[in-house]
Amino acid sequence: MNNLMKTISCALSNQYDASLLLNINWKDVYLKSKEHLLHHVLFDFYNDFWTQDFKQSELYIRWREEYLFHVLDHSISLYKTFEILKELELKKIEFIILKGPVVNELYRNSKTRIMNDIDILINRSDLEYVDNFFIKKSFTLIDKSDKDYVYYNSNYTKIEVHYSLFHKKHYTDFEWFQRHCFNTKVRKNNLPGYVLSEENSYIYLMLHASKHIYSTGIGLRSLYDIGAYYRLHSLKFNSIYVCETLKYFKKHIISEYILYLGNYLFRFNNQVSIEIKCSVAMELLEMINESGAYGHRGEHQIDMIYINNLRKKNVTYTKIKLFFLPLDDMRKRFGILNKYPFLLPIYWIKRGYFIFTKNNELTQRFISKKIDKPNIMSKIELLEALED
Repeated sequence: MNNLMKTISCALSNQYDASLLLNINWKDVYLKSKEHLLHHVLFDFYNDFWTQDFKQSELYIRWREEYLFHVLDHSISLYKTFEILKELELKKIEFIILKGPVVNELYRNSKTRIMNDIDILINRSDLEYVDNFFIKKSFTLIDKSDKDYVYYNSNYTKIEVHYSLFHKKHYTDFEWFQRHCFNTKVRKNNLPGYVLSEENSYIYLMLHASKHIYSTGIGLRSLYDIGAYYRLHSLKFNSIYVCETLKYFKKHIISEYILYLGNYLFRFNNQVSIEIKCSVAMELLEMINESGAYGHRGEHQIDMIYINNLRKKNVTYTKIKLFFLPLDDMRKRFGILNKYPFLLPIYWIKRGYFIFTKNNELTQRFISKKIDKPNIMSKIELLEALED
């Protein structure tokens, strides 16, 4: 484990190591932790130990301003969003809050954990009513799929409304799990609506992480969230149900590796039920470390340059440059082009559709996917290694 990871690990584990403060480059720590959405957590922890000289630096001042703004903005927007959800609850709409607010309690200061959105699960039959409710509350529908609608209002935290946990092609096979989630939902004192049972919360965190671990990335934060949640609640689990459910979804092995990496980084001592291949685990950790919270970097910088240029005058020209990337760059985004390069025009059109028809947020999310990081095993290699 390198010093950057140790610095992050100590902050999340609340274990101060004075030796780390001697020869650490705090700018590198700031940038790396920001990639993993952990820079506010680190500021909150290390602020008690930094020297007065460091607290006079430009880096510290910038870091502190970002921290204070986030804590204040987080508190206000989250409070207002919960008030909206309480109104929805008064309309007799059942909903379950997923992920973020449920794991915030695992942090020394829950306000330091960044939440870009709040995910709620509703019954599919309530979708039309819920859609009208948010529109009437001046939210804008910015994205929708065959399993969720995403609403945005600058005064609130973004709300992702799931009417299914799974895409349409999986409805038949996996719908039982969603029904079970509603049948076993529980109240949580400080939250509106319901939350998943502790077992199903853990299963959902694992399903979500294993889905995103290669493409859009999960970052070191997810290793902490899952490991800390398991440590806090696992004694109350029906371990057979949890194990068999993850096996049903074919996520049992990757889940055990995620638990193992949480132990490795944060000393959780959670029980792992399979034999771990250390070389595979370290490849997986490197992949998660490189991906950050938003996805694998690789050639991502070129996309970000273009995205930033969209604000300039030649918007159309910039967008054209953005989706007419060379074949080598497109191969890193769409693996099928390695085998069938003649399909390049089709994938230019696919990128172009998103870039010209969607807003900048969705464009950025779309074009940053599926970028392989050099010298890290591919997704296929990872799956083969895990299943051997």
